[in-house]
Amino acid sequence: MPVSWGNARGGTVRYVPMCPSILATVIRNLGPMHSGFWQAWHKMPYLLPGVLMATAALGYLLRYSHMPLFARFGLLYLGLLAAMFLTSHPLTFELLPQVGRLQLEMEIPAGLLLGGMAWWLYSHSRRWTKPLLVAVAVAAVAIQIRNYHARARLDIQVIDPITRSEYTSARWLDTHLHGQRVYATGSDGFWLNAFTDTPQVHGCCEQGQSMPVLRIAPYIVNPSINPAVTKLAVVYLEALGVQALVTSGPESTDEYKDIKAPERFEALLPVLHREHGDTIYGVPQRSRSLAHVLRPGEAVPIRASHEVAADELARYASAIEDNARPMAGFDWLGHSSARIGATLRPNELVSVQVPWLAGWKAVINGGTQPLIADGLGFILIRPECEGNCEITLTWTGPPDLTSCVWIASLAIVLVPFLLFGAGLRLTDLERLNARRPY
Repeated sequence: MPVSWGNARGGTVRYVPMCPSILATVIRNLGPMHSGFWQAWHKMPYLLPGVLMATAALGYLLRYSHMPLFARFGLLYLGLLAAMFLTSHPLTFELLPQVGRLQLEMEIPAGLLLGGMAWWLYSHSRRWTKPLLVAVAVAAVAIQIRNYHARARLDIQVIDPITRSEYTSARWLDTHLHGQRVYATGSDGFWLNAFTDTPQVHGCCEQGQSMPVLRIAPYIVNPSINPAVTKLAVVYLEALGVQALVTSGPESTDEYKDIKAPERFEALLPVLHREHGDTIYGVPQRSRSLAHVLRPGEAVPIRASHEVAADELARYASAIEDNARPMAGFDWLGHSSARIGATLRPNELVSVQVPWLAGWKAVINGGTQPLIADGLGFILIRPECEGNCEITLTWTGPPDLTSCVWIASLAIVLVPFLLFGAGLRLTDLERLNARRPY
């Protein structure tokens, strides 16, 4: 889920297999996350299959060559990675998302080929040249070890966590705003849930986002455009149920400092805490509850473009902050269930600031009621009850969970049978390997 709501509230943590519904969410997020891959796929959808088919054809041809196995494997591996890595331009063209990060993986086949070539030269050289070849190989290895050692010294350093803003901000939030949702970015956001169970809007990572509004919010909250956009950012934070905003100044140890000119929030939000360059602002909210009573027409409507109009967002934020209407209580009963209590009038709605997914079920005063999503991607309930209404929300998992569990269980049973029940003996492997040179 894009909004990190589950924390240490009791209950059992459930692990589910990678179901098609989860993969579909990841695929939907490819375009917003990886513009280069998305453009390449739409302009030339045949290119990636063509590269894979060419690699398969090359592998088929190499199968009948007299080259040793390491050379065939190294050439195929290096050729495929080089074709992807060397053509990578993240903003305009990529054969696979973020394939430009595979430069380290290219060292594996390159090292295999270079090592094999060195051994072949050593085996076929004269006696007086062998020490020279060994010296060259040892020098090359020493240079690479030096490079790795220098990078390790740079990346691996002993630090005291209390000197880092990522740690001190996380601990302050856990102590003073325990269980309340916050907006944190950069390394503050990456490390927040390593140090605490504080729920946050983004966290990591965008591949699993199911709420399109979470792709819009950073472009409103993070940049310093003008005072009007900063005011709109506060409205976004209120609508997303955020209780605190974590920003990083020049002295912060946050590695990214995504929120630009954080001092622009001084005139709009109260300062709750400052430490190690981080400033934590409070976001005005009527209550800590994630459930709110709405009247018809106040929910953000769903649009095909997934856009959220500023006036619709402001209307929703104003409605959930209206002190004239009854409060709706919200309590987590565990990782996968919650209870809502509200006094409602006919036709009133309940907005729950939790991402809508098909696996959520609602029981209202003993009867089952379907759930829908609003334009923000939150749960919207039409209770159709009057007076005191008790709503129980339960997360039952993705719709295809049962079939995925059966398929995964079947695979666990079949794999050992295929490996050990097919009667593949060592002598069969030896006879197969004897047909081709190594």
